[in-house]
Amino acid sequence: EIADLTPFVNGDNGFSDAEWEDIYPVFRETSMIDGKVWWLPFNKSVRALYYNKDKFFLNGLDPDNPPKTTAEYIAAAQKLKAGDLEYATAFPVSAWQFENLTLSANGQLMDEDESEILFNSPAGVKALDFLLTLLNEKLAFLSTGYADQEEFLAEKIAIMEGSSVSYSFMKKQGIPFEVGVAPVPYIDEPAMIV
Repeated sequence: EIADLTPFVNGDNGFSDAEWEDIYPVFRETSMIDGKVWWLPFNKSVRALYYNKDKFFLNGLDPDNPPKTTAEYIAAAQKLKAGDLEYATAFPVSAWQFENLTLSANGQLMDEDESEILFNSPAGVKALDFLLTLLNEKLAFLSTGYADQEEFLAEKIAIMEGSSVSYSFMKKQGIPFEVGVAPVPYIDEPAMIV
């Protein structure tokens, strides 16, 4: 049986106003249906861009100005590959990455009543075109498991997209260079699925 948690959240032993407000609004809102709390955010994550600032500097890229758009991402990857890297980046097959890219191309995943899929649209094609450009120009390779993180830490690639929690896992392994963290590049406008 599923229980409405609102009485527990608002009860004598529940959250204070300050504690409840300390949870990001988007997390609170996604935990509620019709004004009632049905679950608490266990963990939430967003995609993040990780890049090797040292490799950026050595290859003539500004280490304090990571790529903001997918076009800038491709240009940076081309410059990095022309330097000392076989591949500039790597990524596992990820619906999350495709969804973010589709939204950033002003697309939608589903219609408002969630009865029709919409990712098979010009925006979805733009998202796939970006990923295919990275692969076809051999700027990236598809990884499995955590191979992209391992290659990033080994300085075999200079750019990696991952979860916002990837940093803590990589930090435990020891990051041997200055790492930059930035929002993931977008096609037409910034977009993010939490």
